[in-house]
Amino acid sequence: MGLAKRTLKDGRPYFQTLEGHTTDSLMILKVYIEECSKSIDIFCRRWDIDKDLLLKNLFEMVALHDIGKLTREFQKNIKVGKSSSDFPHPLSSVQILINMTKYKILTPIKEYYRSEDLSLPEVVAILCHHTQPHNGIYDGYIEDAHVLEDKVNDFLHGINNIKRKISFNIKDDIEWDKVYIKGLNTFDFVNQRFKRYKLKWNKLLKALNESKPELKAYFSFIFSILQLCDDYSSANFTAYIENNINDESPSIFENVMSEEDALQYIFNFPHIEFEDIFRGHKPYAFQEQVYNLEADNQILFAPCGRGKTEAALAWAKSLSDRNRINRLIFALPTQITSNAMYERLTEIFGSENVGLYHSRSLSYYKDMMEDEDLKYQEIMKEKNFQSKVFLKPVMVTTIDHLVYSMIHGFSQADFTLGNVQTSGIVFDEVHYYEKDTLSHLIQIFRILNEMKIPHFLMSGTFPELILREIKDAIGNIPYKIVRDDEGLQFTPFLIKKENKCLIYKDKDEYKINEDFLRNIIDGYDSGLRQFIIVNTVRRAQEIYKRIREELPAGNIELYHSRYTGYDRKEKDKKILKNKKIRPYVLVSTQAAEISLDISSERLYTELAPADAIGQRGGRLNRGAFSFETEYGTAEMIVYDVYNFLPYATSQQNDMNYVILKTKDLLPQFGPISYYAIKEICDNAYNDVKLLFSELYSIFNECTLFGYNYKEIARNEENGLVFKFRSDNFATLDVVPYDVTGEDEEKIFDYDNIVKIPLWWLKANPDNFSIRERDRKKILVCFMRYDSDYGFDESSINEPGDEHGNID
Repeated sequence: MGLAKRTLKDGRPYFQTLEGHTTDSLMILKVYIEECSKSIDIFCRRWDIDKDLLLKNLFEMVALHDIGKLTREFQKNIKVGKSSSDFPHPLSSVQILINMTKYKILTPIKEYYRSEDLSLPEVVAILCHHTQPHNGIYDGYIEDAHVLEDKVNDFLHGINNIKRKISFNIKDDIEWDKVYIKGLNTFDFVNQRFKRYKLKWNKLLKALNESKPELKAYFSFIFSILQLCDDYSSANFTAYIENNINDESPSIFENVMSEEDALQYIFNFPHIEFEDIFRGHKPYAFQEQVYNLEADNQILFAPCGRGKTEAALAWAKSLSDRNRINRLIFALPTQITSNAMYERLTEIFGSENVGLYHSRSLSYYKDMMEDEDLKYQEIMKEKNFQSKVFLKPVMVTTIDHLVYSMIHGFSQADFTLGNVQTSGIVFDEVHYYEKDTLSHLIQIFRILNEMKIPHFLMSGTFPELILREIKDAIGNIPYKIVRDDEGLQFTPFLIKKENKCLIYKDKDEYKINEDFLRNIIDGYDSGLRQFIIVNTVRRAQEIYKRIREELPAGNIELYHSRYTGYDRKEKDKKILKNKKIRPYVLVSTQAAEISLDISSERLYTELAPADAIGQRGGRLNRGAFSFETEYGTAEMIVYDVYNFLPYATSQQNDMNYVILKTKDLLPQFGPISYYAIKEICDNAYNDVKLLFSELYSIFNECTLFGYNYKEIARNEENGLVFKFRSDNFATLDVVPYDVTGEDEEKIFDYDNIVKIPLWWLKANPDNFSIRERDRKKILVCFMRYDSDYGFDESSINEPGDEHGNID
């Protein structure tokens, strides 16, 4: 009898046999095949795959993935709780598989996947089910484990018994009771044959250059299923021991998983009625068009507040109804927008069906805990992991995480990408990203088209620049375009252009436009809701401070992106709680452009690129068809800026041009529609060309092997091989000393982190100090901080940019 799993309870070890673990893993596979037959059909149709052959290979992968544990070294180590990292069992599994080729296991699903009479993707999946594939995988191992051939043969002869035990019915013509291996310990596999196999595999991969998206799709799909079966059979065994054994229980167990147990790990897109998406309201014409179009890939151009999210859900329902997807992923620009979308979707689909993942999602989940006991914390960790690998049927994530799933950007990237294969992906606010990031996004669209994954792009302005770049990258426009023609003609506000700055610097001192201040006070006295959106945190702080001097007891709030997690959540709650209060003044940066469902009657803004101006308009008289309101006319007053940060520097002449062109094209005064804003946007970006993105070549390089995730990225902001954002927009995690002091628990509490510009550290390194605990490091920032204001940014000078001056 061979052992496969070991777990402890009250200091006592408990074991599961290889037969037991394999049976539990196959139980999950059986339930997956039964419950997710639609997703398997989707994938097989997409790539013209023989479904019976795919199911046969899946069965053999799961049945044989841990057979390499039947070695002398592994069996000796597991009994005493010692790691066998010097003798990786996946490597031994592959050694055994290669010895079995005459029995026609792992038949190539496509002839060009054949290597040594085995299908290469399945072999690599088994090889890498504990370590994501990369070029250096298992380099440095010099000694073979000793395969226990008698135990291997006994296990193989028992596979038919496992099939019968769990009623696993597939078309599998292998006579397992007649399979026999021998001679595994007569050659040096690690030092000789495995290295040669890797060279052959890489040669085969180079020859498949044109088919790499297909290969990556197939590999990640089967890999994610193997990971699902292996990970959760192991987790279930640990849970079984924790919940079911006592002092009189045996120490060795066979299979412990029931079909009901397996069902908790299998997800499908939840059914929803078309009417329920719109909560009893009649859908707009463009929303019905999205649903009835029956197109996998669509672009939606609709104003803010007109129901783009509902349109995206209608698109997803259409795909699900036609058996095109079994999972929905919303990819959003920021963590704040992701949190808001998660809350919105849980109201529709229920929290059990919706997952949220970004770098702070675990903290977000913990905030929802009903109690602080360890068991509940473990439940939250598990929910966060399931969200990280996109197991949930409705997922909300940041665009960064989706990108890194395609290029080995984190340790479970291929597992995650496998779950993307039968998903539909919604990209919200496509225009929002800065230019360098947008160039990567275009390559993501190219990859998704080549992997045949349905996706839906949404924007309030959708510049023609993006369509041009898509056409250049893909060769055509593989999307059906839907426009909200009715909403685009609405004129929800008047626009007024002021040829002076709202805030400016005079000899390093900030000065506020006095006419603007008088207008704010007059509007406040008239009971208006007024928003002020400026381009940097420092300017927002200066304006807020001055308005508080003029209206000391008023309903005035400051909002930006540089608060701790705790303070940001309180800000969000307070602002949303006061969404109808009046009079009211909100001073904000771009953080308010897409993150909050709030509205005002008057909006003061600094000049910005045309698409940003349109987005800010989404917080003014939101969803209205006319600028006339019960409080007078809704107005956007656009002021000049004394520099163009953060949108442009002196090195970015094209973005300087976009901003100046936007200023020229905006009307001096009068009503404006979103269609007009769209035209201004197209004209302003007419001569802009996105920079080259290396993302597509890195994607190819990471099929199947390529980079280790530690080479790709340090975190979701700052990369090594790949940077999602340019250095101008790179950020750094710090904790404010005024919040944490020397309290180690507070220092390493993720919700005390603030993201700051990387240039702060470079400009003032003395403001920071490293703290370390359990090999984790965090920077403490000594700049003054409070929960209302954030960091006191007057202590650090903004970088100058004379080229951007217009005053």
